[in-house]
Amino acid sequence: MSQSAQGIARKPDVGTSPANKMKLSVTDLKLGMYVCELDRSWLESPFAFQGFPLRTEADVAAVRRTCAYVYIDLDLSTPHALGGAAAPPPAARARPQGKPAPETSAGAEVISYRPKPSPVAWFRRALAGTKAEPRLPAEIVHSLEVAQRSFDTTARMVYGVLEEVRWGGGVDVSAAKESVSSCIEQITHNPDAMLLLGSIRSKDVYTAQHSLNCSIQAMILGHRLGMSRITLKDLGLSALLHDVGKLRAPPEILNKPGRLTPDEYRIMQRHPEQGRDILLACDGISRSALDVAYCHHERLDGSGYPRGLTDPEISQFAKIVAVADTYDAITSDRTYDQGRTSIEAVKILRAASGNLYDAHLVSEFVEAIGIFPPGSTVQLNNGQYGIVVRSNLAYEFRPAVLVLKDARQENITPYYVDLSDVTSKAATGRQIARMLRPEECGIDLRFLRDQEFLHAIAG
Repeated sequence: MSQSAQGIARKPDVGTSPANKMKLSVTDLKLGMYVCELDRSWLESPFAFQGFPLRTEADVAAVRRTCAYVYIDLDLSTPHALGGAAAPPPAARARPQGKPAPETSAGAEVISYRPKPSPVAWFRRALAGTKAEPRLPAEIVHSLEVAQRSFDTTARMVYGVLEEVRWGGGVDVSAAKESVSSCIEQITHNPDAMLLLGSIRSKDVYTAQHSLNCSIQAMILGHRLGMSRITLKDLGLSALLHDVGKLRAPPEILNKPGRLTPDEYRIMQRHPEQGRDILLACDGISRSALDVAYCHHERLDGSGYPRGLTDPEISQFAKIVAVADTYDAITSDRTYDQGRTSIEAVKILRAASGNLYDAHLVSEFVEAIGIFPPGSTVQLNNGQYGIVVRSNLAYEFRPAVLVLKDARQENITPYYVDLSDVTSKAATGRQIARMLRPEECGIDLRFLRDQEFLHAIAG
């Protein structure tokens, strides 16, 4: 296994944990500790939530079976658990002069510490005992939790399917089909939650996450176009496997942080043909999946690759996946580029409509996901910042927002505002002033995967 490949398989997800954390051997875990990061990607674990407290001995045993070490969140762990751990307390607490330092376990290491608590811990304390209204509707929290179980199960299957290809194996078609099937119910009944979860990204598993997001977005568009369940499954599988050829590209080119040279770009342009060849060797693969893997970079005006096909020669599935592929790539952080907002992505797609992309499909895609898709970070006209948690297709510029920060980007007690609700005092005079990247205002969408936080803000 190459060094770069080991990094892909073992490196923890970036940005999933707070600054105030502690590395700990799993043998030193205690009830009441809050696990915020593993020694591997969350997609390689059996855990549904990316961050959870250890409430029972079964929880502790599950972590010990999966990992050699983990990181615990010092803010979210109980004081009793920290007091009983064979690990140093936060460095901010001075030891009495002359008193020796406590012994530490070999696996324990304080990575960093700052007195300011993590946002989730701050929000929880702000919400304790308060009756602040309006709160996030319980049905949104419930739908997000249900969707998250489906999303995470599917993500783990997708990761396994693609990793097998990465190491020279073939595509497990039955597992890929199961991945798509597990998403369809949520897509047809709860697309907002699936889009919201898809917006929580990690560079470490970009190819797997991009493939899953494209599959979800393509199926949401297909559902809007009135496709049958059988057709949606075929479309979802085709979108899921559209980039499988990239897994055979040299890692130093695939993960290069800078601009590709002309020779490197030509190598990357081979991935549609490589994807077609990989899928041709698999039993049970559909002709649609073969076509999409081969043709998703073809463009209506003939400027695409690898064959320079024009509009009449490109299938509808390949046109749909081209739109989803471009949109998700633009809005994702990659090794060589910073993700842009969904509004910027929509502008790019619309500007190229009719020449590169099917104008009708672009229009329907925007209608399907909304101008402000769930997961979008926005600033309201009162200066406050929040996250779109529910789109509003009837009033596309007035989605529902979970407000988290004030105009100075300081944490506030979270509150929910449906900008389309004319009877709501919180919505009176409120509208979205601009969309921005989460990092620009210090919001990390990953806290929406914290089960206890979701219940804390639920009405």
